[in-house]
Amino acid sequence: MYLIETFNSTIVFFNYAYWYSFKVNYLHKMLSV
Repeated sequence: MYLIETFNSTIVFFNYAYWYSFKVNYLHKMLSV
């Protein structure tokens, strides 16, 4: 049970990190134009 909870929270964390970096890259491109 503990392993599954940890795995799920890790997936959520990486999902958040991915979207955050995606938005940062997008904003950076928009600003540099």
